[in-house]
Amino acid sequence: MAFTPEPALIESAGKINTENLGRRVRVHSVAKELGITSKEFIAVLGEFGITGKVPSSTLSNEEATDVVSRLAGGEG
Repeated sequence: MAFTPEPALIESAGKINTENLGRRVRVHSVAKELGITSKEFIAVLGEFGITGKVPSSTLSNEEATDVVSRLAGGEG
């Protein structure tokens, strides 16, 4: 079954300015920006093939930008 982000998550992702994320960003920081728990965001990352992360893990700017952009576009 394909992952389909909730409308509120799509809206939150659309409001994030990915240019301000920095080179590395913590998983829990992106989750907070999206208005979801770290656990929920880690599940989203898993749906996008990014595994082995915990709340204090970092994502590269490219990873974070890709995930946020895909969420904003309603991709799952």
